[in-house]
Amino acid sequence: MKIIECAEAEFDQKVATLVTKRIMKWKLTHKDDFYLGLTGGKTAQGAYALLSASKTIDWGEVMCLLTDERFVPSDSDDSNLKMLLDVLVDPAGIPDYNVVGFDTESLSFEESAEEMSLELQDLLEEKGYLFDLLLLGVGPDGHIASIFPGSEALTTKELATTSETDEFAVKKRLTFSLKAVSKAKEVILLLKGEEKQDMFEKLQGQGGLPVQLLIANVEKVTVVFGS
Repeated sequence: MKIIECAEAEFDQKVATLVTKRIMKWKLTHKDDFYLGLTGGKTAQGAYALLSASKTIDWGEVMCLLTDERFVPSDSDDSNLKMLLDVLVDPAGIPDYNVVGFDTESLSFEESAEEMSLELQDLLEEKGYLFDLLLLGVGPDGHIASIFPGSEALTTKELATTSETDEFAVKKRLTFSLKAVSKAKEVILLLKGEEKQDMFEKLQGQGGLPVQLLIANVEKVTVVFGS
């Protein structure tokens, strides 16, 4: 595991630069699309805004997969997809068909998870993995995506599932499972702010927190901590 510590003011640029370098390096030796897993929430928004202005990334050759969603209408301010569209997808001109997210409009809570699981299974069978690079924020309780401590998403054999939490206003969540996020060639974990210091120290040890289990399952992990 590689650890990068920086000032909080430098965090967004550090993350955006890492992502850009990974994509450009990969494209030197590959002709097919780059599969980029993206986290919801606030931590990555600044980096997304910087990436949207990139003059070097050909976003038509990048598939963006949103790892979790709140079960709200897609135009809700609580929607991770809306955030991603507003901050990255629309400003960068990324084609709609290059963005994979949960359907919270035409499907039920359970149906949305089932549809995504099938889509990911098809991708896994085709590629043998899901992400060339996966960005994930880390919550103060060690959750990643909407994989919370003790949740079914830790143990299910499905690649996507429903999840519920009492820790946030929107309780009903849809998320890629631990099994799915473990199918990444590389993961970049994002921690920002002094309040994440305790979790930054915990993820460097072994344990049963979602982020610790992910680290144990993925060969190449980089942690970026801005404080």
